Amino acid sequence: TETVLNMIRRFSTDWRADALQGMRRVVADVLIGNGDNHLKNWSFIFPQPGEIRLSPAYDIVPTVFYQPRDTLALRFVGTHAFATVNFHRIRRVASYLGLDPDWIEAEMRGVVRLALDRWPEEATTLLGDKRAKAFLARLDTLALVQEVRG
Repeated sequence: TETVLNMIRRFSTDWRADALQGMRRVVADVLIGNGDNHLKNWSFIFPQPGEIRLSPAYDIVPTVFYQPRDTLALRFVGTHAFATVNFHRIRRVASYLGLDPDWIEAEMRGVVRLALDRWPEEATTLLGDKRAKAFLARLDTLALVQEVRG
């Protein structure tokens, strides 16, 4: 994934905003268990002449519902395992991209906090009782969640 994020840095005309969005997508993939975010799910759009931007996210699937042992499609700092993506790895990617690791970590912690605040109320409505229970329990296995909860 860091290769994709590096391509964003190289080609986007607002690369900091788009790299931040890319990092949010990685965190969202980890949280929802999306093992299907492969290279074909990352692309650019050209909103106007001379402008290159990261496209909106698409094909987002919580694949762990269908393949419980699924992993990230693209390696993230040496791991494909959702459970081992942590803030140390996020900071390493931020540094690699030339972004302030403190800023990126704070933003990603905010993404995790927002999910933890909102999802318990929404999960049953969106997923049904059985899947909601499994979905919310799975969050406890993730380093990102453990680190935010302290």
